[in-house]
Amino acid sequence: MELRKLTRGGIAEVYHTHLRADFPADERKPLPHILRAWDRGGYNVFGLYERDALRAYAFVGLPEKPDCVFLDYFAVLRGLRGRGTGARALYGLRERFRDRTAIVLEAERPDAAPDAAARALRERRIRFYLRCGARRSGARSRVHGVPYQILTLPCAGLCDDETARRTLRVFYRDVSPEAYAAGDVCIG
Repeated sequence: MELRKLTRGGIAEVYHTHLRADFPADERKPLPHILRAWDRGGYNVFGLYERDALRAYAFVGLPEKPDCVFLDYFAVLRGLRGRGTGARALYGLRERFRDRTAIVLEAERPDAAPDAAARALRERRIRFYLRCGARRSGARSRVHGVPYQILTLPCAGLCDDETARRTLRVFYRDVSPEAYAAGDVCIG
């Protein structure tokens, strides 16, 4: 499998074909915000390919400081989940960003799930990230009313809670300035 950086057209295709189906509307940033950040060099999108077939994708924010990246969206294509593809994709991302301290990511908080099925799904996602080497942080966020637990996935080192918080603040300020200014993004 090969991790490839997507072009502007590839980003739009993955967004419309996959991301819109994989993430609820209240968690999706508008595509123009993503492309604006990509145009400025503050965002990349990667696809994990096997023989030219997309298997997984990762939308990654690239704040200059602190020295971490933010895994904004990550998913394995439907029908391919549970086969180790996600773990291989995360490994590829860690290798890609081995010059950065860590990958910071948000996972929906299980304690805020609307029902038992949603809670179980959220717990399963967090266990996946932990199995892949992520660490729980003491940081949390709330974006457009959705509460998240912050995890960090070491690349070149460990990321402390305050660095994780700063990574998120810089990312949201740069990629979603309207939501950040309006107080729709809360990081603590």
